[in-house]
Amino acid sequence: MKSRRRPKGLGDHACGVCISSVRGSVVGQSAGNRKLAGTGYELPCWRLHMSIEGISELPCHQECAQGLLRSGKETTSEVMIHGRTHRLCCMPVAGKIISVLFPVDSQLQASNTGAQTTTDDPHLTPREIDVLHLLAQGHAAPAIAEQLGIGSSTARAHVENMRRKLGVKTQAALVAVGFRRGYLH
Repeated sequence: MKSRRRPKGLGDHACGVCISSVRGSVVGQSAGNRKLAGTGYELPCWRLHMSIEGISELPCHQECAQGLLRSGKETTSEVMIHGRTHRLCCMPVAGKIISVLFPVDSQLQASNTGAQTTTDDPHLTPREIDVLHLLAQGHAAPAIAEQLGIGSSTARAHVENMRRKLGVKTQAALVAVGFRRGYLH
C-alpha cells in the first residue's frame, strides 16, 4: 500500500472525485480529492472520506460500498467541511463506486451553468475520451497535454467541449457523467 500524504490546506471551493473497487478500495482520485483527503490508493473509501480534515456528519461506514453495489442506487448526503455544507454523491457504475464531493453552492446542475444540453445523447470524440480518461486519473490540463502530445490550451478546449456536450459545470461532474455513460470503466 502506498503511503498516505496529508494535505496542508483546503481551498474555499474544494471538490473531488474518488473511484472505488467492488471491495471498496480506492483505485482512483482526482487532484481535488487528493487535496481534500491526501493520497489514499488501496485504502477503503469510507476511511479516506473520514480522514478529510474538518469533516463531520459523514454517512460512510465499512459496508457502504458493498451496500451501494447491491442496491444499485445512488446516495446523496450533505456533510460539513470546516463549517461549510458539501454534498457527497456516491453512485454504483460498472462495478465501481464513484464518489463526488462538492460544495453545495457549486451544485452540478446544467440549468445554472449556462451550458447547452441536448435531448439526444452527445457522443465524445476518441480524443475527448483520451482526455477524459486522464482527467479521471486526476491529471490537470498540462499533464494531459504532455501525455497526449498536444498543447495545454487544446487539452483545456477538449475539457470545455466535453463539459458543454454533457451539460456539466465541473471536472468532477464530467468524470461522474463519463462513468455513467460508459466512457470510463
